[in-house]
Amino acid sequence: PRSTELKISYPAKVIKGDDVVIAVEATKGSPSRVRLFYKFESGDKGYVNAEPAPGHDDRFAYTFKQVIEPFRFSVSGGDFDSDDFHVAIRLPPRLEDISLTLDPPDYPRLPTTAPLKNGNVKAYRGTDVVFTGKTNIELNAATLLFRTGEEKPSEIGLAIDGRGRPLSRLGEP
Repeated sequence: PRSTELKISYPAKVIKGDDVVIAVEATKGSPSRVRLFYKFESGDKGYVNAEPAPGHDDRFAYTFKQVIEPFRFSVSGGDFDSDDFHVAIRLPPRLEDISLTLDPPDYPRLPTTAPLKNGNVKAYRGTDVVFTGKTNIELNAATLLFRTGEEKPSEIGLAIDGRGRPLSRLGEP
């Protein structure tokens, strides 16, 4: 039977460029050293020693800085050797296109505008504004922030279409 058991915590997916923290907790035994063996998709490989947490003999961590590619790693400490773990990389979300369509109220007797491509809008009170945007990746949620000179910006949640792309939202801030 093993004298050391390790619990490994890590993010399975991270945004490209984020730091990746691998945390290790000794749930049985007290290894004097914990090593992380890694291999990046590009072929770069090696090992690093996880740093002991101050004041804790049973906790260790290592931070891979600004990770830009997927990698695999395993952990070794005492007589414990883990299976391989995989960290996937996701692209950061980016708004690639946005347009606004204004649907004014009835009283000024103005037609609905063609989509506008800039964010400078002057409209009558009661105008419905349709925001349509496209992003580089599928999203689960999106929020549009309005900076109106107030300390806290106003927020409107956006509807997401079936492909995970922001759809549009009617209303005013």
